[in-house]
Amino acid sequence: MLISCPKCNEKVSDRAHICPHCGFRIDTLMRCPDCGKLVQPGTIACPDCGYPLVTDIGPSENHPMSLTHPERRTEADMNKVGTFPEETGKSDGESLSGNEVSSAMSESGSEGTAVEGVQELTTGSKPPVPTPYQKGNMYGYRDSEGNTIVPATLDSAGPFIGGLARVKFDGKWGFIDVRGNMAIAAVYDDVELFSEGLACARLNESWGFIDTRGNIVVAAVYDDARSFSEGFACVELNGEWGFVDTHGNMVIAAVYGKPCSFREGLARVELNGQWDYINTEGKTPVAPGVYDAVGLFSQGFAAVKRKKRWHFTSDRWGFVDTKGKVVIPLIYDSVLGFSEGLAAVQLQNKWGFVNKRGDMVVAAIYDSAYSFSNGRAMVELDEKGGFIDHKGTFVPIPASPYDPNYIDERLS
Repeated sequence: MLISCPKCNEKVSDRAHICPHCGFRIDTLMRCPDCGKLVQPGTIACPDCGYPLVTDIGPSENHPMSLTHPERRTEADMNKVGTFPEETGKSDGESLSGNEVSSAMSESGSEGTAVEGVQELTTGSKPPVPTPYQKGNMYGYRDSEGNTIVPATLDSAGPFIGGLARVKFDGKWGFIDVRGNMAIAAVYDDVELFSEGLACARLNESWGFIDTRGNIVVAAVYDDARSFSEGFACVELNGEWGFVDTHGNMVIAAVYGKPCSFREGLARVELNGQWDYINTEGKTPVAPGVYDAVGLFSQGFAAVKRKKRWHFTSDRWGFVDTKGKVVIPLIYDSVLGFSEGLAAVQLQNKWGFVNKRGDMVVAAIYDSAYSFSNGRAMVELDEKGGFIDHKGTFVPIPASPYDPNYIDERLS
C-alpha cells in the first residue's frame, strides 16, 4: 500500500524502510493498531480514527513527557539482526547467534548524537530504558546517563516498548533487551509491532506470527497480516482478507477487500465496496449495506457515514450502537471515536465534544481536537495548542519544557 512520506509528501510503500525521495526513515513510524495508519512515534492519537496512542500524559523523572502505551500493544516493536563479518571474522552470509551478536555490538566506540524524533518510552523496567543514538550512518543505544549500552553498529534502532527494541543490522532485523542482549534471533525479513503477545513476521514473501521468544506460532503462509486484537488477526490470502485465531486457525473466511481489527467484539469489513460490521462468528449484527464508511467501536458506539443520495440523506457522520441503532444523528462533518464518555465532532469546520446522549458538552469552537485521555484532550484554538478538561476549561501549552504541563511540539 502506498502512503505519503511525512517529510516530503511523496508516495512510498508502507513497507519501505527509507523514503527514496528524501531519505526519511519510514521504519521509525508506528502503525495504529486499529486503522493501520503509520504515525510518528509519540503521536497522542491516530489522526485518522482517533484511537489514543498515548494514555498517560504527564512529566517523568527523566523526560518532560512520559509515554505509556495501552497494554495490548506494549509487548515489543521489532526489526531484524544479521551478521557482523568485519568485527567477528565470520564470512559474509553466515549468521550469528544472539550471544555472538551481543558480543559484536559491544566492541565499537560510543560517540554519537541522540536520534532526532525518537522519544524515550518509560516502561518502569529495571535497569533504565536506553534510548537510540546515531554515529555517522549507524545507530546504538545509551542509558539516561550517557553510558553506551549498544555501540553504533546498527543500521536502524527503534525505541524500547515492553522491554524490547527492534534493531537492524546488515539488512536483517531482530530484538534486543534493555541490557543490550539479543532477545530474538535474526531470521525474519520484516516484522510488525507485538500485540497480545504475538507479532506479524515475514519469511521471504509470506507472513506468519511469532511470540516474544521468537517462536513461530502461526505458520508464515499469508500474503500479508495485521496485528492481533481481541484474539483475532486479519490476514490476506489470494488478495482477500479474513481472520485467524492465536492457533493459526482461519476462523473467518478470507473474502473481504480490506484489513481491519476487532474492537469490542466487532470488526468493520469491506465487501464489494460496502462497509459492514461482523462479530467473531463472522455474522453481521448491524444492518448490512447501509453505510458508506464506518469507524471502530469504542465504548459501545461507532462512527458511521452515509453519502448524500438525492434529498433523503446527507454526507454526514453520526454514531450507532452495537445493534446498529442510530444513537447520535448523522449531522457532523467529521468525528473521532468515544473516549472517557466524550467524542470529538466537527461542525462547520470547528471541533467540539458530545456525550453519549448527543449533547454538545464542549462547544464547537476549536480548530482541531484529539480524543480525551486521563481527563484531558489536546485542542488547538487560534493557532495555539492546549488542553481542555471534560467541562471545556482551556489550558494553553507552556513554552518551557520545565513546566509540568509542557508537551514537546513533535508529539502533536
